[in-house]
Formats: sequence, C-alpha cells, structure tokens
Amino acid sequence: MTAPSMVDWGEAWRVVRAGRSQGSNDQAHWDRRAQSFKDICGRSPYGAAFLGYADILPDESVFDMGCGAGTLSIPLAQMGHEVVAADFSENMLRYLRESAREKGVDDRIRTVRLDWMEDWAPHRLERCDVAVASRSIITDDLEDSLLKLDAMARRRACVTVPTKDSPRTDDKVLRAIGRAPSAENDVQYCLNILFQHGMAPELRYISTERRESWGSREDAVSDIRRSLGVLIPAEEKALASFLDEFLVEGLDGEATTCWRKGYVQPVIWAFIAWDKETRQRESV
Repeated sequence: MTAPSMVDWGEAWRVVRAGRSQGSNDQAHWDRRAQSFKDICGRSPYGAAFLGYADILPDESVFDMGCGAGTLSIPLAQMGHEVVAADFSENMLRYLRESAREKGVDDRIRTVRLDWMEDWAPHRLERCDVAVASRSIITDDLEDSLLKLDAMARRRACVTVPTKDSPRTDDKVLRAIGRAPSAENDVQYCLNILFQHGMAPELRYISTERRESWGSREDAVSDIRRSLGVLIPAEEKALASFLDEFLVEGLDGEATTCWRKGYVQPVIWAFIAWDKETRQRESV
C-alpha cells in the first residue's frame, strides 16, 4: 500500500485564500476604520485576554505586527515594555501615536509602516523578545506571514486567527441571502503550517462580541456587501431586505451618530503561540 502524500498546508491555504473576497486586506478600508479603533483602545477585554495568554516577561521588547490603533501596543508600553508597532495603515499609526502621547508612553513605542506582503529586509528591523500579530494576519500567504513573524521573535511568538474563514463573515447575513456558512477556518492551516516548520504551537481561545459601527448607512452597506464578494441579483435583493430590517441608527459615544447591525455577532478567536527554545531544542 502506498503511503498518502503529505499535505502542503501553506499551498492549501493559498488555494483557499484565492477563492475568498480580498477586500479585507485593502489599506484604504483600514484607514477609514482607524478612528473607531482608537475610540476603543485600552478598553478591550480581548486585549487583556491576549496579553494574559502571551506570557511576556518583565522588560522584554515586543514587535506588534498589524498593531492597529494600539490595542496591544499602548497597554504594553504602559507596562514598561519597549514596543515596535507596525501596520500598513498610516491612519492607524497616526492614531496610535496620538494615544501614546496622550498617555505619556510615546517614548516607548516606535511605529513602522509595514505590509505583510512586502519585503521586510529593507526596513532593517531588529528582532524583539516577543513578536505578536493580533487579529492581523490578513494576507495572501499565511505561511510567509507566520515565518516572517517567527523570524522577528527571539523567544516567543503569538498570533490570533479566526475560528472560521473570517470574523467579517456573519452567519446571520449569509443565511439571509441563502448561503450556507463556510466550514473553512484559518486555525487548521495555521497550526499545521507551524507543525510542518518544526514549531510546537499551543492553542487557546478568546471569546468576543463583534458589533461594528459605521459613520453612515452608505458606509455600512458598502462594507457588508464587500465582505460577501460577488452577489447574484437574488442575493442583492435578499441583502437589501435584511439591511432594511437589521441596520439601525444610533449614537456612538455622547453625540456621534453611527449605524450598527441591530444584534451582537459572537466571534471566537484562536490564540496560537510557540516558543523558539522548544523549536531549537527539538531540532538538535
């Protein structure tokens, strides 16, 4: 009997990625969303859970890839860590710098404009003790991104990935337009890619609630449509009816008008970490 051939999990994920909507890795999209990220910076139960699992030791330096407006970078700096905060959205980095100045930790954070898909070598980035990527590995090549993050870490690396194909995939919306929720998830690919490269990843989960807000109804409709990819006429009609029923106007903060879905979407994140010492010891 012939033994089954080994799956190339990096290539398998690239094939899956090619069939997904590509809108979520668009820089302009995240530039538009940056203000809402700044508004919740430092008030995230998710961020506290991530840092609780990350096992970052006192005085260790941290590389935060896909840092956004500072969900992790700001608390890390407040804890006394030196942080290199990287993101491809200039607006995210601008709001992070503003928050860092307001909280008096700007001397502990260095920002770098960096895209997962570019060559990192010209940036001459120095390795940090711990490298993290929180909800940010939205790329065309998961394997390449994980290896880049691994190369930035001296001791430990930590990531979170969704337990389905994307946190932007709303099962309630999919059912409303007649689509079945996807059975794909990034966890199986992430773990198996790491295994194939000799890492010994650990796995935990962080439960969150997703309730996005938009500045206008037009922005909300555009963003939701874009998460679905190409729609056929029947799906367009069903989506319009769904949004008429569930997209509601309200207030964000004291007086800012916003649009939201009239329900909370549960999202479970997989926290995956690996220690460099374990890999080096096992490879000897």
